[in-house]
Amino acid sequence: MSKKLILAAFAAVYTISGMSAACAAGQRYNVLEDAVLAQAKRWQSGEKAKALMSSDGKVVFPFGQAMPKLTCSPSRACDIEMEPGEMPRKVVLGDQANWMWEAADSIEKGRTVNHVVVQPKDSDVESNLIITTDRRTYHIKLYAPKTEGVYLNRIGFYYPEQLVSSWDDKMGRAAETKAKDEASNVMPAAVAPDKMAFDYRIDGDADFRPIRVFNDGERVYIAMPDDIRHSEYPTLRLIDDEGKAMVVDYRRTVDEKTGTIHYVVDKLFSKAELIRDSEKVQIIWKRKEKSRFAFWGRG
Repeated sequence: MSKKLILAAFAAVYTISGMSAACAAGQRYNVLEDAVLAQAKRWQSGEKAKALMSSDGKVVFPFGQAMPKLTCSPSRACDIEMEPGEMPRKVVLGDQANWMWEAADSIEKGRTVNHVVVQPKDSDVESNLIITTDRRTYHIKLYAPKTEGVYLNRIGFYYPEQLVSSWDDKMGRAAETKAKDEASNVMPAAVAPDKMAFDYRIDGDADFRPIRVFNDGERVYIAMPDDIRHSEYPTLRLIDDEGKAMVVDYRRTVDEKTGTIHYVVDKLFSKAELIRDSEKVQIIWKRKEKSRFAFWGRG
């Protein structure tokens, strides 16, 4: 495929997913790993991660952020790459009469990479593909145009939450050690009742809506519902007086007595929000809302 066609294909995928084609044309990297890390950091700060294209023409999508649309033809098979070491369990084609698939694998840096290769039997047909693996489920659109044109026929994925978790593991070992010392309770020490504040308003109906929020005069504790264990964790960010989002350091802890997962923020805040994809839940400290000024706590 020529460089011109590669860029056109990349612009097409951004148009499909509602992103800027102009931005897409500039997102080409020789070192794909660096670009993936940069996008994962954007995702961690509350922005939407974007698809990227490597120097060899493979488009890499952030898993869970967009539904890829592959463009194939009877003369152009489509290649879907799994994460290294990931094992497909089942592949389901929506239209088995006009589409077919087969398994393949390759070795990259000493690890097996599994591929699902899809090809239409005819032109001017559309379908969808579901791939279940030992790690996740992929949903992909399939398209074979009526006439020859630009093709997006090789894709892979990167996993922002997984990368962020990896950073947490590497950077948070000291915090983990401290957390183990305090594991008998989410709160590090006994707090006088008059120092506790539970007057928070929680707005939003997402399945990650906290069950309660409180502070001990220094830290804010956000108790998450049990179902959060079975889905992608939302990102927490603070909201200033002008409505702008601010990145905040926080950690996840588990109460050993109840098993409840808490987001713990080592400062007080007036307003924050939990976001995941297009879903949002706002947390507002009513006491500070009434006081008409933002109090951002002890930094």
